[in-house]
Amino acid sequence: FHQLCSLVFLCLRRHAALFADMLSHLVDIKAGENPVSEAELSLEIEDRFMLGSSDAEADHMLKNRIFSSSDTIPMKIFDFCHDQVQKKTVTHTMQAVVTGASDAAGWFSS
Repeated sequence: FHQLCSLVFLCLRRHAALFADMLSHLVDIKAGENPVSEAELSLEIEDRFMLGSSDAEADHMLKNRIFSSSDTIPMKIFDFCHDQVQKKTVTHTMQAVVTGASDAAGWFSS
């Protein structure tokens, strides 16, 4: 996962100027409720793509950012839910509940 993220990030990073150009058109038309200045946009792109750093430094910082974000409570909940879906425990439990309810309904109607 980290290797794929790094590959994609470094590829996108090489084209940061393209993102800046496309987003600058939004600044020109004052898009959205909270318009952003050209300077703010430039600083945000520089920060997001870590343009002042080498590829190796940016890759290292990206891995640190991914690692630190994976230790948050929302990510732990997401990981737990994802794991349960992969194990199909949620589906199995829901099917048992539906079957049980259906059996109970049949028992009451008899």
